[in-house]
Amino acid sequence: MADRTSLIPATEGYDVENPAASASVRASVKVASTAVSDYSSDPTQQSENALLIKVLRGMRQSPISLKDFQEYLDSERSGELSKFFVDAEKHEAKAQERVPQAVTLAHDITDHYIKMNAEEEINISDQDRRKILGKLEENEEAAAYDPTLFRAAKGEVIKMLSGDKFQRFLKRQLETNINQKEVTRRKIMGISLTALSLIIVGILMWVQTFAATPFNVRWWRLIVFPLLVWGIGLVLSSRAQVCSGLAGKCVRMRENESWFSAYRKDQGTQVVQDELALSRIMKKAKEINRGAVLYSIALIVVLILLPPGYGILVEG
Repeated sequence: MADRTSLIPATEGYDVENPAASASVRASVKVASTAVSDYSSDPTQQSENALLIKVLRGMRQSPISLKDFQEYLDSERSGELSKFFVDAEKHEAKAQERVPQAVTLAHDITDHYIKMNAEEEINISDQDRRKILGKLEENEEAAAYDPTLFRAAKGEVIKMLSGDKFQRFLKRQLETNINQKEVTRRKIMGISLTALSLIIVGILMWVQTFAATPFNVRWWRLIVFPLLVWGIGLVLSSRAQVCSGLAGKCVRMRENESWFSAYRKDQGTQVVQDELALSRIMKKAKEINRGAVLYSIALIVVLILLPPGYGILVEG
């Protein structure tokens, strides 16, 4: 059960792969929307909660789709929270429509998430837990057809998911497109290429200083400019965790994938479809490219102006 997105097949609610809503899903969105402002009185928090709820309802695309968020929560061992929210929304829709499946779904959710020591028990307050169980024991049918049966528990789940947990997810998914392996690789390559550029300039200055026939090699130092741009660009890319090349292709690396699979085999990537993610990543990619050129220009000007005696490899 733990490896499933929810208790009910996607064809009866949210389809993780294709979140275009069915009639029941649209109904559940309409029902639950009245409670969004109840999760927080802070306008900023309400805005974040609104985005979180859209993600949970499958209304956002990759890389902040419900599937992406579920994978992130599973990696943090809290995947039961999003699964419960999705199933509770389905129950709310079924209960409003008063279809018999609402009764079965209410029991499945209670057994799987609400009862103590349930397979994927969610950490809600004892008061809300007892309230849900008490309603079902008192009048099973009336409770099962009550659209608000799990609403308080949903509110608690939203509070648990919002804040740092959701912010970390957004930062990783909206503002980066390479994984930690690639960040490390780019940092090492960037520093190495920048150092190589300086060594080449030092060699040229050493040659000019000790050549038998003096000659001007000052402008030859320009040959390292492409290396500087490349090296500094990689360093900036590692700091921002953004690859301009992947941004241009509107894709991002998956976690634990290597650069070879992402660039050479064109695998290990996912398409970035969400407009907010695209705009943020493209903005950072442009800043990286602009910064690499400007920093390189500034450094090459300094290197050109240095007299031969300041060569990196010149002793004394």
